[in-house]
Amino acid sequence: MSSRIRIIPELRNYHVASLSEMAPAATYYFLKKYDLDTSTIPSTVNQVSLKQLLGIVARSDASVLEIWEPLWMRLLHKHIAVSLVYKLSRPLKWRRREVVSYAMENNDIPLLMTGSNKTPAAVSAFFRFALGAYLRAIYSRIAYASEGAQISYFTAPGVSKIQHRLFENLPQRPTANDVAEHTALHVVLLARMEVRKGTDIIMAAWPAVERALPGAHLSAIGGGPESAQMQQWCAEAESSRSYLGEMAHADAMRVVATASVLVLPSIREGRWREQIGLPIHEGLLAGLTIVTTDETGLADWLNARGHSVVATDRLPESLSDGLLLGLQHPLAPHEVIDSLPLEEARIAANHWLNSYSKENANADE
Repeated sequence: MSSRIRIIPELRNYHVASLSEMAPAATYYFLKKYDLDTSTIPSTVNQVSLKQLLGIVARSDASVLEIWEPLWMRLLHKHIAVSLVYKLSRPLKWRRREVVSYAMENNDIPLLMTGSNKTPAAVSAFFRFALGAYLRAIYSRIAYASEGAQISYFTAPGVSKIQHRLFENLPQRPTANDVAEHTALHVVLLARMEVRKGTDIIMAAWPAVERALPGAHLSAIGGGPESAQMQQWCAEAESSRSYLGEMAHADAMRVVATASVLVLPSIREGRWREQIGLPIHEGLLAGLTIVTTDETGLADWLNARGHSVVATDRLPESLSDGLLLGLQHPLAPHEVIDSLPLEEARIAANHWLNSYSKENANADE
């Protein structure tokens, strides 16, 4: 039987693709995401119900339980149930049965609780206290996917004392040096066309860029509820705007590779906040300058490396300014690519999470 259990609530293609590089573990999931290629799921990865999982965890002698992050609020009750059963089923080995997570949530806890800023302060304070007590009792290690996520978790009392490490959620640096030639003054928007991804904001901000830089061109890629609005808006100025709609990934990447700037103007919506932004990954891999809002958890990392991170409280003007800066002074593509880690952050975090602490390794001898 495996010495580790890994639980993935909603199995996605990138989970399946990365499993072979992660620490070996008995892997279980609750649901398949709609876009999952089921033919790629290994036979060792099994779908279970919560009841089945609780039985597996209770009977297991695994030394590490790798579970989803606790601030995934709609699954918090399942998180508590699975973690407590895992710990309490071997009470004499409580300290040696480790619970670990890779945490990405970077939204404010009051917003996560109710989806609004009207959460009573006393209720928020009590939840933070209870969350901190629970995490300190359960967790051995937490790997944070961004500084934003770390800040959010640290607002719960005592959580900063849990063994932790920051692994900025970045893709692995590509080994090939054949970066496509970028087209000057070309911006690509790669996103679902919806309010929280900033569709309305880019449409409000772009005309100022057109006036200041007549040769600038925006290519918008993606479908969604505001795709018709985006298509109509682009048709009003076809010389400086193109709506390419939904595209196959390979085709979209060819467009991205020829741009000089990638824009992702995400804004908060209820409990949702841009944790990372996969289009940012795609832009970095192609050597593009990123223009995004301060909502992404990677905001500090991007800002420190010369990308344009704009203030959401000054939108759309701040986005216009950020786009102009990125277009007029783009980063050198090789510098962007060289800033990426040699190993994908998620994989590096997984190996760290699943390593025994020195204390437990000695205890097992």
